[in-house]
Amino acid sequence: MEIDIKTGLPKEMVEAGKAQREAETDSRLSSEGREISEEINSRAGKKIIAEITKILEERAEIVIANDTECQAMLNILRAIGYKLSLAKTITDKMIKRSLRVV
Repeated sequence: MEIDIKTGLPKEMVEAGKAQREAETDSRLSSEGREISEEINSRAGKKIIAEITKILEERAEIVIANDTECQAMLNILRAIGYKLSLAKTITDKMIKRSLRVV
């Protein structure tokens, strides 16, 4: 029987305890994720998401307006007749990625 140096307990016990703690953590996170998902999908949650989205879009517009490289790329797109709301596109992608994690 091997002994864990840090705890002085048999390694099998230490590993079993670690596996149990990980399972409990996974279960808790899954439960919290469901609760958060329900809150986000509620009427109030959707209002909050819409407001945050609006603020992010405004901030993205400011960043893009002050970035000469972004402006150059947008000017190229405009010159060929392509219309793009870059801030909205970026914000939508950011929100979709963050909500997928939840």
